[in-house]
Amino acid sequence: MSSNRSPRYPSIDLGDAIAKIEKVFNKEGRAPFSKEVAAGHCGYTSWNGSSAKAVSALKKYGFLREDNAGFRLTDDAITIIANKDIPNSPDRKEAIKRAALKVELFAGLLSTFGATPSETNLTAQLITKGFSKDGAAKAARAYLATMELVARESNGKIEVEADGTDEELRQDGAKVDEPQKQPPPAPPAQRTGDFQMVEGERLLADGLLSKSSKFRVLVSGQIGVIEIERLIKKLEFDKEILADPDDSEEEFDD
Repeated sequence: MSSNRSPRYPSIDLGDAIAKIEKVFNKEGRAPFSKEVAAGHCGYTSWNGSSAKAVSALKKYGFLREDNAGFRLTDDAITIIANKDIPNSPDRKEAIKRAALKVELFAGLLSTFGATPSETNLTAQLITKGFSKDGAAKAARAYLATMELVARESNGKIEVEADGTDEELRQDGAKVDEPQKQPPPAPPAQRTGDFQMVEGERLLADGLLSKSSKFRVLVSGQIGVIEIERLIKKLEFDKEILADPDDSEEEFDD
């Protein structure tokens, strides 16, 4: 992957995107409109790189849909704006959560790091996943601002779907109202192959990936179906990041 390219992510955070769709809604309602009209309502004087990135971000959050007549606001976009002045609106809360997790990068980060890792830590982690330094910093800020909005709308709780069910998480990623289980006594440290595992770790699986590469999976604590499913999602998330060669702030797709 080129050192100056980053995986795709919205160029603006969710709060900025909602502010822009409100301007579009106030002018167009449910009527169709062109991308140039959308850019104008968002505050841009012409269709250019900056306006294309902004409108592309609205698509990434699931706020725009396209048909033969042009673009229209989606039901979630209209729900968020229509319920703006209704305190604790469950419809607005759910629509905002769906918009945030519509972004694959954000859904993966929430599952892996929780809602409030430090910006410094998140930026460093994104760089190791293939982001450029500038792209990692921008993506980290967009993610943290988006999760802050979701938490504020959800009274401090963020729900993520895992294994077909919803789990409530605090902003730090811990499960809500679930007693902490004590892990079983750790077995003594053991040596496997040419490295020594730390106390409490065990080898879950190993093998060949190719003639020149191998893999080993070390785990600690209790491992079941849920944990394996999360590991699979984590690997799929990493694969998506490594496989995407496109610039993080790509031009709008015509």
